[in-house]
Amino acid sequence: MKGINAYRNARVECASPKQVLLMVFQNIVMRLEQGIDAYDEGDTDILLERSRLTRRLYGELLVALDDSHAPELCARLSRLYTWCIRQLAEAERERDAKNLPGVLKVSRELLAGWEVAVTSRDAA
Repeated sequence: MKGINAYRNARVECASPKQVLLMVFQNIVMRLEQGIDAYDEGDTDILLERSRLTRRLYGELLVALDDSHAPELCARLSRLYTWCIRQLAEAERERDAKNLPGVLKVSRELLAGWEVAVTSRDAA
């Protein structure tokens, strides 16, 4: 397990901020899918763990917003991230995955949008 963790750490440390952002959203999507699958299999403990981790990631994204460059975009992202955090907190409180498909849909769309933004800027 040490080797895997060392690889992951090196991957993040060597990544550009854009690549890190994409990794965060990929991680969010993966954890939401895992949480939904676990809930469907009756495992609320994994649902809660995945939801907490995802909520923390959205919290980090929210704190990292810098509205000095694109205030309108940051305001919209802030509202989306806050909505996701609330939905995840409710899922944890209720020990129910009913809100997660909506958060997963938003997360997938955000991931797709950032992928386009990053690849189009890198190509330019």
